[in-house]
Parts: sequence; C-alpha cells; structure tokens
Amino acid sequence: YWGGTVPLTRWRGLFPGQENDRELGGVFINTYADESGKSFAPTMVLCGYVAPWYVWNGFQDVWGQLLDRYRIPYLHTNELMRWEGPYAGVRDAWGEDGRNNVILDFSKCIDAALGHPFVRGVGVAIQPTDWSTLPAESQKKMGRTVDVFLFEHFVSFLLFRMRDMVNEDYRIGLTFDDRSDGAHLFTTLSKAKDAIPEAKLRIASFALASDEIHIGLQAADMLSYFCRDGYSGYLTDPNATCPQVYSLLTRR
Repeated sequence: YWGGTVPLTRWRGLFPGQENDRELGGVFINTYADESGKSFAPTMVLCGYVAPWYVWNGFQDVWGQLLDRYRIPYLHTNELMRWEGPYAGVRDAWGEDGRNNVILDFSKCIDAALGHPFVRGVGVAIQPTDWSTLPAESQKKMGRTVDVFLFEHFVSFLLFRMRDMVNEDYRIGLTFDDRSDGAHLFTTLSKAKDAIPEAKLRIASFALASDEIHIGLQAADMLSYFCRDGYSGYLTDPNATCPQVYSLLTRR
C-alpha cells in the first residue's frame, strides 16, 4: 500500500522531545479517544488510551508489524466487522475464524502496552434512553445534552486516572479522529473546561487526526467498539471471544 513506500503508521517522532519529560518541567501525556454510538442508540461510549509520546512511538512499531503481517493499511474495527473498506477483499481468505484471530492479535498488542506503568485505558458509557427520562431542568444542570454529559464525565474520569499515574505536573493532549464533528467536540470541550477547573489547567491541546494514520486512534476505536458492542454478537462466538477481547483491551 502507498505505492510500496513506508506506511505512514510507522512515522516516528510525531511527538518530539526527550524520554525523560521531567527535564522539560513536567510530563506531557497524549490521549487518543473515540466515541461509539449516537444519541438515539441503546448505548453511547467515549473511550481512549493515555500514554506519554515515547510509549506511543514504541507501540506503533509493534502495531505496524501486525498491519504488515495481515497486509492491511490500517485497523478500523467497524469496517472490519462489516467486511468493508480494505477488508472486503480478504473476506474469503480470512473467514470468521481468521477475522477473530486478527482481532485477538491486535487486542494482545494493546494488552501488552497496558503493562507499562504510564499507560491507562479510560472510558465512560451512558444509555441515552435513561437520559431522556430525566426532567429538562436536571438535564440542564448535568450537562445540557447527553453528548456534553458524556464528554464532561470522560474528562473527569481522565483526570481521575491521571492522579494515580503521574505524581507531578502534567499536561494532556487530546486527539479525536477526524470522522468526528470537530466543531461540536471543540465546543463541548470548552464547556467541559468551564465546568471542570482542573480540565482548563491540564488539557493543553485538542486535535483531529486521521485514524488511518494514527495508530493511537485505531486502538481507541477498537476499545470503544468492543465496550459498546463486544457482548452483542458480531463475532461468531460472542460468549468465548468477546469477553476475551474485552479483557485484553481493558485488563479486566
């Protein structure tokens, strides 16, 4: 792919700096996040992974090796489960069992990364039907809309997870995939910063990026997909495979 050139997922140095971030006066943490589900869906989730830049650089090498092994340009879980995009041509060769093996291999890659002391998974979920039963005044106090409520709780939980990971000054860079509504996400982030003073201090950047390029977004996409639908039956044997995948993605 890409005419035989080096896959863009292998590009290193996307976050230049020194591995010992303390020399820079603190720690900069990169968070890749993805949402799954809409306001009319049974469940909405917002999930992601948190790690320093140098951990992401090492992670993308291992992830890239898996992409090479399976001869795919990137991993997008929803497309894979529907045999769409770059996976349409491998359906006959892989079959259901082959697809399950691909999912497990990438899940094991994430599980190995979660063994690093500075890597965390973060996720929140809500059932929009429950939100819709709340009085309008309660909805206004809790976030105005279901997606704002979800985002604010994601930010709160992200900051909570950071407290047990970093015991010094730190800043967070948030990256979402560019399939998202960027303007809406930025507005929602601004509201979250107004509602959560620590978020205004800690969240230093916000960006949209291609999940076909950034492996952190591919990992976050996988987490959000299986957090929302992992137990609902897209795989051949959900009772065996889905719990295993979820366990690998979350270490639970």
